[in-house]
Amino acid sequence: MTENGSYKMRSRQRLFCFSYGPRAAARRESGSQNIILRLLLALAIAPWLQIISAHAQATRTYVSGVGQDSNPCTAVAPCLTLQAALAKTSAKGQIYAVNSANYGTVTINKAISIISGRGATGVLATSTITGVTITAGANDIVNLQGLEIDGAGSGANGILFNSGAALNVKDSVIRGFTNGINFQPSGSSALSVVKTLVSNNSTGIVFHNAATSTGVLNDVQLVNNGSGIVALGTTNSGPATVTIQNSLVANNSTVGILSGGFSAVSVANSTIASNGVGVEAQTASGFLQVSGSTATGNGTAWLAANGGQVISSSNNSFGGNTSGDTAPPTALPPPAPATVARNIVTDFGAKCDGVANDNAAFTAFNTWGRAQNAPDYPDNPERQRLYVQQRPY
Repeated sequence: MTENGSYKMRSRQRLFCFSYGPRAAARRESGSQNIILRLLLALAIAPWLQIISAHAQATRTYVSGVGQDSNPCTAVAPCLTLQAALAKTSAKGQIYAVNSANYGTVTINKAISIISGRGATGVLATSTITGVTITAGANDIVNLQGLEIDGAGSGANGILFNSGAALNVKDSVIRGFTNGINFQPSGSSALSVVKTLVSNNSTGIVFHNAATSTGVLNDVQLVNNGSGIVALGTTNSGPATVTIQNSLVANNSTVGILSGGFSAVSVANSTIASNGVGVEAQTASGFLQVSGSTATGNGTAWLAANGGQVISSSNNSFGGNTSGDTAPPTALPPPAPATVARNIVTDFGAKCDGVANDNAAFTAFNTWGRAQNAPDYPDNPERQRLYVQQRPY
């Protein structure tokens, strides 16, 4: 008992001395300082770790109807909205929809692809809201596939394209907006729409560019809109060039396809039916060419207004329209010659006295005369190009 007691007492004394002796106190003080330094370092690094984590972006992210925007947007922990997924996706990356849901509106500022099966990625944009806004860089390409963008009759734009190198839309549905697709790039750009339904909008597609831009619509249904598609360039140096092929343009109450100012529209292998006006070139700088297509059941099959030009190939079918069953001309008419007179003596300096050498004056006069007989379409470069192609010499 006593030994054990002594042993225990000695043990306690050793422990007591170990814990509170002079050397142990020094070690304890040094250890405490190290702990404090580590804590301070951790506190200093923590905000930077959060910033690094917040800016980490993946090349592929996911959204789901049961996701959370606080998630990392991975396949097993998807986000809920496209906007949250976009923030966590690197430039030129891809956002995938796991299932059908409403993923909210999104503003895109970089090259990105949003991909799902047709109609799986829902975007509801009512009350004058735009579904997808694109303000990307000059070299950025935006791909949208499998979207169903619904304005419920009160949305502003299904897709609003302000800037970027190109917009590609595929396997999508866009309906219920003032403008289904409002393509108005500030610089040169390109629009491609494939296998897409654009319906029940005031205007299905507005193509209004400030610089030279091109649009291609293939296997597109423009139905039940006020106007199907309206192409409008800005100047001769920034024409709008649009090609529509293998498509259906039907039941648009005002006009199916309209070529406005500074625009050239080509329609091929398409059906244009039951529109107020099937196709229309609206101004002197508007040109519209139709080939291999059928125009039927329209109020007016085709209309060339205010000097606009509608040209038809021989393999079109125009019939069953209230007016316009006679096909448009197959070639551009030559321009009316201007009545201009100049005097070779007073204007070109010829003496005509039988003595002076008037060769230079007559050469200048002949050059001017040939220029007056040449076709000139200063307001329509496309018409000028076609005239040169069609001339027999």
